[in-house]
Amino acid sequence: MAKIQVISRPVFLAPTKGRSYLTAKAAADNEAKALLSNKYPPDRCEYEDGQLIYPGWHWSTDERMQKTHERLSRLLLRQFRNAQRITKKTPTEDL
Repeated sequence: MAKIQVISRPVFLAPTKGRSYLTAKAAADNEAKALLSNKYPPDRCEYEDGQLIYPGWHWSTDERMQKTHERLSRLLLRQFRNAQRITKKTPTEDL
């Protein structure tokens, strides 16, 4: 019979999104999405007499904002990796 085992693996937290991810890239991507959604909240559709008047807006429909998302995601991932690199270089003290 198979045994259930406890293993520890690195998990990456996206604090603005409030979720954990198994890869740093996924965490950076979703953190960038959460930051952009907070800064640019979506507009809802507007209807009048059953007719669509305003189709609404979300940042993901704008091509420039998609580029901004890619750039922000890349910068967040770079910031995380640089922080990891710095902590590995500094000697740790034994407590």
